[in-house]
Amino acid sequence: MVVVANRIEAQHTTAGHGASDIHTTSASQTIENPIKQEIKELSERIDRLLDTIGAGTIDQSLVSEKLKEASQHRTHLQDELGRLSKLSRIRELTESMIIPVLLEQKSRLFSESENEQKAMISDFVEQITVTDNIDDNCINVSMTVRLLHGVEDGT
Repeated sequence: MVVVANRIEAQHTTAGHGASDIHTTSASQTIENPIKQEIKELSERIDRLLDTIGAGTIDQSLVSEKLKEASQHRTHLQDELGRLSKLSRIRELTESMIIPVLLEQKSRLFSESENEQKAMISDFVEQITVTDNIDDNCINVSMTVRLLHGVEDGT
């Protein structure tokens, strides 16, 4: 759904809807504020690690893995914050905003390119589990779909 939301937001912006038509809700701010706080804390932690390396008080090899992990986590949170921000700017979804995006996704799914089909499916499918039920002589298929990145939305 994030992919769809990103494309709808991009269409909404290019369709001439300016910043005055966009607002951030208090609900989205409630979600964004803890993420912003964690990003700030990670940045401070990274700065402290770099300072200790720069001062020569600790060997870089001792903290390089922690520094890398903190940096990757901060980048991930910044990406998530950007996605949340895009979602919060869309005030109302209309059929004219959704249909072009869905048609684009449909064309990706039925594309001649197997890589394009796989990429489209990976945008929306988190996990597929297939189990053999010998007692009933059938196969059970369970699919977990991704509606929002990083959130389990349903099966």
